[in-house]
Parts: sequence; C-alpha cells; structure tokens
Amino acid sequence: MCHKKKTYVDASAVVGHNGLSAGGCVSADVAAGTIGCYGVGVQYEHSDIVLALTSSDKFRSHSFSAYHPVNKDTTVAFNFEYNPDSKCAKKQRILCAGVEHNAAIDTVVKAKASSTGCSSLSVEHRLANPNVLLAFSAGFQLLAPKNGACSPDKFGVQLTFGDI
Repeated sequence: MCHKKKTYVDASAVVGHNGLSAGGCVSADVAAGTIGCYGVGVQYEHSDIVLALTSSDKFRSHSFSAYHPVNKDTTVAFNFEYNPDSKCAKKQRILCAGVEHNAAIDTVVKAKASSTGCSSLSVEHRLANPNVLLAFSAGFQLLAPKNGACSPDKFGVQLTFGDI
C-alpha cells in the first residue's frame, strides 16, 4: 500500500512599533495548491498590561487575552475564546482565568479555572542544593464532580534538575 505524503509550506510575519504588534500566518498544501489555514493577530503592550486579539482557523476561531502583573508577586491573566463552529455548545464560548503568585522566595503557586469547569492547581518549589525544581499539580472538574465530590481527576509530579 502506498501513502502519499503531503508537503506544507508555513509562512508567518509580525511587525511591531511602540507596544503595538500585528501579524499573520498561512499554511499551504504545496501538492494540492490550496491554503490549509490562516490567521491574524494584534497585540498591545504597555508598562503593566498586555492585550491580544487573534483570529485563526480561517477566521472561524477568535480569542481575546489579557495579562496583568498586579504587583511584584502576583500576576493574573484572562482569555476568552469564541468558536461558533464548535459542535459542543459549551465549547463555543470559553472564558479562562489564571493567577500566579510567588508565595515565598522559592515557591510559586499557580491556579487556573475555565467556564467549562476544568481547573488546575500547581505548586512549584526550587531547592538550592541540589539545584532541583519540584512541582506538584492537580486537575479538577468543578461543574460536574464525580460522586458529588470535587476531588482531582489528574495528578502530576515533576522533578527538574539543573538550571532552567
């Protein structure tokens, strides 16, 4: 049995000036001579906020994002995705919010929640000697908990040795 492999060409470009950036990307199937997908985005960055608006998948999916360092220890971010072509109604409009907080000099706590009910929590701690990053994470389903309890359905443990 013979399988034909497809060859794609991807191109992207970004221009920016004074905190404002705009760009786009396109993917083409060389053999068929067709455009696979394309998208555009704009981003505004000021001293303490980053705002971005993107459109992808042939302008069928759109997102708006915001990133803001509240203070030296805490950062918040938001993302809203709109995909009217999604077959699942609750995935047509998704709002996500996240926070990262430096709880101590070597400890970072991260949390994220979504309008679909998915949430996650991560705690990272860096040891000085030996130079190791230790992280524990868990994922939860808040809107439809199993057996009426909101216990984690995903777990993760990470060990990273050396500088990262």
